Amino acid sequence: MPLQEISGNIQHAQPPKKRPGPKPTPLDARPYKQHKPISRIERSYSRERKIEVLLFLIHHRVKDDQRRRARAGCANVELSDGTVYRPPTTAEASAYWKIPDRTIRAWWQQRDKIVESKARSRALARQGWTCQWPDMEKELFDTFYTRRSAGQLVQRSWFRRTSRELFQRHYPDCRQLFRYGITWRRVTKQASKLPEEYIKVVNSFLRFIRRNSQPHGPISLRQILQPNRFDLSAILNLDETPIPFEYLDGHTYNICGARTVTGKSDRSGWNKRQATLILYIFADGIQRIQLKLIFHSTAGSTGQIYKQEGHRYSKEVTVAYNETAYNNEELFNKWIAKELYPLLVTELDNLLIMDVASFHKTPAILQKLRNIHVTTALIPSGCTSLLQPLDTAVNKPFKGWLHEATEEYLDGLSEGDVTKWTVSDRRVMTTHVVAAAARKLTTQKADLIRKAFIECGISIHADGSQDHLIRIKDISSSDIDFTGWEAQEDPVIKQEDEDFKELLTTGDMLDEFSLQEEEYLPRNNYRILPIKQLKDLCKQRGPAVSGGKKVLVERLEEEVIKCK
Repeated sequence: MPLQEISGNIQHAQPPKKRPGPKPTPLDARPYKQHKPISRIERSYSRERKIEVLLFLIHHRVKDDQRRRARAGCANVELSDGTVYRPPTTAEASAYWKIPDRTIRAWWQQRDKIVESKARSRALARQGWTCQWPDMEKELFDTFYTRRSAGQLVQRSWFRRTSRELFQRHYPDCRQLFRYGITWRRVTKQASKLPEEYIKVVNSFLRFIRRNSQPHGPISLRQILQPNRFDLSAILNLDETPIPFEYLDGHTYNICGARTVTGKSDRSGWNKRQATLILYIFADGIQRIQLKLIFHSTAGSTGQIYKQEGHRYSKEVTVAYNETAYNNEELFNKWIAKELYPLLVTELDNLLIMDVASFHKTPAILQKLRNIHVTTALIPSGCTSLLQPLDTAVNKPFKGWLHEATEEYLDGLSEGDVTKWTVSDRRVMTTHVVAAAARKLTTQKADLIRKAFIECGISIHADGSQDHLIRIKDISSSDIDFTGWEAQEDPVIKQEDEDFKELLTTGDMLDEFSLQEEEYLPRNNYRILPIKQLKDLCKQRGPAVSGGKKVLVERLEEEVIKCK
């Protein structure tokens, strides 16, 4: 019969419904056949495999020397000679079938549903979604659709902020539920694997911190002294991170099924690095130094740019300029003199944690830090994601707060405020959004900062009583080894790979510890200091300042012995 056009008035008959088959046999009535132990691990389990495991839990028996209580629905078997056989535990079933213990426990709780599920199925039937807040969801979706139609990106922070506002208006005491087909669209995803060699470098860094954190004084008095040479308020971590003017980072929420996902930009290149943000955190979680922004410009803070727009900047951040918008030795030197040094307490030793950027480890910078009693610990290249508190706990949420603060700043402007953005407008906006994110860091995440310093092994007690609190990503606690920290005198970490060799230069050269005959005492290595600094120390401590370097060193060492 040739193909013919079907009339639109013809109604197709519904196919007859299939007759239901017999009810599934309960587990108790099914025959049990012993299965050999599993050797190949699976990640997805069929209904038949789940039933095999459940039958194993019901019918299989293992010898019990401890007379454990049987699982509900299963009975122990006792032979005439007194030997007791009991049903296997879920842990024993996990080892037998190579299936996670939690998965088997979940199967046992849902065994009736598994038996009634369809043959060869791998997941239980889920109940349909019930919409409980249609008015709120409809308004939220309409707002979302309008924003995406305009080419604006939608992040999780936008949903969180907008939904809170809608709930306060519609359902003030209810929680969020969504039913529209919205999904998170990613462009790429990258992953990295931790090399085995990093464990050796991490342990060297931790030993170095341990040696420099020993409190001054004889061993007999250390139990009544503070547990660490560095007070939490004297441990500082800083890090530079690039920030853009716009956040078009390659993903946004969008309607399910869309093949083209677009994003609107006010100017090409604004989603790339436009400034450098320097973050500072202290081990006690208190923010003592304002965050710094470095913008592109040939003029300094006294130049034309600052004169024209500096009054519009937020007063909660500091601003600097250079041609590359990167930190450098000149800016870092000014920061030490004008922002770090005024904070230092004369009686306290200080510890500065930072990466191995070239301007961090120049001889002039390191000497200047030594002169103000700051011990520097440079994290080896490739290990900042493991050992730097800013990288492990702060940078990721802080960038999210920046993104959210940027959206709030833009949404707070009326349509007539900014018709066309200029670079000056973006610089002003950046100072305010950084200040808003910094307030969240200070008020909401102080505990997170304190915990990050501990988990990186930086602010733990020097006596080893808090070693169990160290949590370094991808490194087991059993691999953390402080053995030989007393002999870790050379601050240079040497590796076979020249690309991985980095320098951990430290102000510890002022306080080298060596094992003496009677007790473990700090020996000050004054011989490496210049004469001018030796004379300054003599003026502070009382000895005469006349004579050559050898005489000055002998006087200072005699003064130390008298004090002890």
